Amino acid sequence: IRRKAELSKNAVLEQKLEVLASQFEQNQAQLTEALAAANLDPAVVGNVTRKLEEVLGNKTRQIKDLQYQVHQCTKAYNDTINVYENKLPALGIDPEEIGFEPLQTTTTSNMPARLVTKIT
Repeated sequence: IRRKAELSKNAVLEQKLEVLASQFEQNQAQLTEALAAANLDPAVVGNVTRKLEEVLGNKTRQIKDLQYQVHQCTKAYNDTINVYENKLPALGIDPEEIGFEPLQTTTTSNMPARLVTKIT
């Protein structure tokens, strides 16, 4: 159950990340079209650009936070699999019988627990 919950959470986070990236691309295209069509005063354009950069900065931070959460969940899941695979032989169970499959392998997957650092 826990594995399914983690997989589900990872899928949701990845979907959120895709949605945010798509929204960013759409908004950027809309702004470019609007600025080209409006022939606005440079001061107004500067104001709009500054506000847009602020919003985009916030979205970028959200994306990085979601990526961090995906890495954290992947690391926790893979660590749990490693623990089970190491404990099962002591109980007389072949780990191959269970068929644990780690999630995507990254550099963080091989690090000791809690060494996934947040990118700021």
